[in-house]
Amino acid sequence: GGPSVFEVTYVTTSIRWAVTGYLITGQDMKAELGLFLSIENDSDVDYKEADFVLYGTEGAINAGQISKIAGLQLWNLIKPVGQALDINAGSDLRLPLLTIKGIAYRTYVGASLGPNLKGYLGKQITKETIRPDIFLETAADKSITTLPSKAMSFTVYVNDGTNGKVPANTLLPSSVQVVDEKLVLKIDTASEIVAEIERLDSKVVGTSSYEESFRIRVKSTSQYPTEAQFIESFPGEWELISYIGGEWQKSGTGATIKLTVPAKGSADTMYKVRYTYSK
Repeated sequence: GGPSVFEVTYVTTSIRWAVTGYLITGQDMKAELGLFLSIENDSDVDYKEADFVLYGTEGAINAGQISKIAGLQLWNLIKPVGQALDINAGSDLRLPLLTIKGIAYRTYVGASLGPNLKGYLGKQITKETIRPDIFLETAADKSITTLPSKAMSFTVYVNDGTNGKVPANTLLPSSVQVVDEKLVLKIDTASEIVAEIERLDSKVVGTSSYEESFRIRVKSTSQYPTEAQFIESFPGEWELISYIGGEWQKSGTGATIKLTVPAKGSADTMYKVRYTYSK
């Protein structure tokens, strides 16, 4: 009986948020990184001193997801912005989250090697051509782990010392990863580097083991030396019997192979692997 104050909470699809950023690379292999929380208001409502909460962990709600999330699970997915905001109809905001200057980075070309050549005798394919991608990698600042989302889009700039800051590429979240305390950006497909993996030998050992040998040859038409990195995987339990060329590092169920390809040249690695595999 009488006036009262109440709160209404509802889900809207006309307000969207995302974590966006920029990366400016320099010739000294140091970069400047900046991240923002971007909020877009596509509705016809002007919000004044509004308290925003961010629903979800990647800035988006799937149509079939809303009815499946409720109760405590819902509250675990809400990330507060932490300040009252004014955002007019049809406008957007960019709130600074993080700025880092002088951060070291490296670039390389790389690819993951598939199972097409491996596993058992009788496969007709003996060679595969690989078009590696260009990656940029830098250490992930601990502040990134506190962001409301690990899905980030980036604009990459190149500061060549002559023309200043030149836009190089715009990357969607699918090309940005935070993994093993590293920020990895897939810039583009390499146009001057091509690789070929060839199965040299394959034989059965015992009842369920195989020994196979491979060669990876990387060719470059670039005028600069290039680091190439490949993620290799094998079926079942496996062990590396021998290798020559490159650097091998076993990790989990696979391995990372690193090669330095000379300017306008090529580099090889050959290796032999034994694995137990059930078809």
